[in-house]
Amino acid sequence: MATINPDSPANPTGNPYLDVLIWGGSWSPALGTGADITWSTKPLVTIDGVREPTIAPSPTEFDAFRNAFAAWAAVCDLTFTEVAPEAGANLRLGLLTAGQMFRLYDERGVYGTAGLPNGRPDEPDGGPDSRRALFNTNPLIWDDGSIQPGGYAFGTVILHEIGHNLGLTHPFNGGPPEASFPKVKNSESLGRHGQAQGIYTVMTYLDPWPEGLPPHKETAWGWQATPMAFDIAAVQVLYGANMATHAGDDLWTLPDANGAGAAWSCLWDAGGADMISAAAALADALIDLRAAPLAGAHAGGFVSHVAGVQGGFTIAHGVVIENAEGGAGADTLTGNAAANRLDGGPGADRLDGRGGDDVLVAGAGDRLRGGGGRDRFVLEAAFEAAAPRIEDFAPGRDWLVLDASAFAGVDAPGAFVAARRAAAPEERLLWDAPSGRLFWDADGSGPEAPMLLAKLAPGTALAASDIILLG
Repeated sequence: MATINPDSPANPTGNPYLDVLIWGGSWSPALGTGADITWSTKPLVTIDGVREPTIAPSPTEFDAFRNAFAAWAAVCDLTFTEVAPEAGANLRLGLLTAGQMFRLYDERGVYGTAGLPNGRPDEPDGGPDSRRALFNTNPLIWDDGSIQPGGYAFGTVILHEIGHNLGLTHPFNGGPPEASFPKVKNSESLGRHGQAQGIYTVMTYLDPWPEGLPPHKETAWGWQATPMAFDIAAVQVLYGANMATHAGDDLWTLPDANGAGAAWSCLWDAGGADMISAAAALADALIDLRAAPLAGAHAGGFVSHVAGVQGGFTIAHGVVIENAEGGAGADTLTGNAAANRLDGGPGADRLDGRGGDDVLVAGAGDRLRGGGGRDRFVLEAAFEAAAPRIEDFAPGRDWLVLDASAFAGVDAPGAFVAARRAAAPEERLLWDAPSGRLFWDADGSGPEAPMLLAKLAPGTALAASDIILLG
């Protein structure tokens, strides 16, 4: 069993978000060290002075608890061991009827309650019983669908209450007495830059993303499936990070439709070459590979999602996801400081590599920016009027990449020429510097008209050495 450390140091990080969430002690002897926490079910609860049993969980409810503990264990150095009710566990999870919860709190709308590791009373009967979590099984919010990852009860109640058990509190009036996230005045405040929304922390009372999507009334999908970026960073301060989670090459597929499986997740990925994909999406997708910086306007993360879908990703602080691919819509893909590969797919997309030596795959109607680094812009076909526009090509630093098998003769000597029209059969790549347009001429000086291949900035000093041929 874990040993309780009753005190959380005041302002352990100096971060105005994390220091608010961290409060109430921990289950480890020092910050950043792990622990093994035991848990059981069916605690007794004192209501009106009488000890009453709680409801025995169904197999589906047991699985919901296991899934929630697994979600927390995936991001930090905690293990959770299930024991029998009589074994004296660190944490005890109990299910109450709506009537029991009402009699316990004498108010409606309490869907869950939990105590902190230091045992400070968080419930009417206080004492050691506060190291537990109680859940309201009111069928308005609690059923077999709602308690699945991504369901209302799973994200806003089970993950939330277990977060309290681990030493996290709310973004409002949490941490040090009366402290809150910046500009958060109460439980309904979005805070500065909307950082108190549920897409950034499961410890809030707010919906996942009220600033980004209209509210919805479904309970089986569209909610959180994991702790979010602030939660992950805070719990890692307490217990350290789990560096075995997703240490290989992973494919993260964005939910592309509302319904079962649509959920909000924060990606904790410890290594490998990884990708976020919206390849199956028909609507416009936004994929942003930047991790949560924990400061500034996007402190809690950058949202990746498909338009209109109640679900998507943020990326936890310190995580590197290298690659992204879009779908059929007009997608927006944003890279990070790593060497990214961005492929928007068939729609008219916007690709921005930002830092790093990136590979950007150009398609019809695309607009591309490599950003800093030595970037490669892959041209797979000539799209004529829908030719992609490369906004920041830097000769001598960046390259255009062509597949020689798709552009016959482009590998021949003299294929590249600074001219608007070919004057010889071998001239296939025609660079018109004043207009910044690169043309492909399939038969050189033959009768076929050249096709527009790419648009660069007018006056760009493009040379044959700036073009790489594959195949």
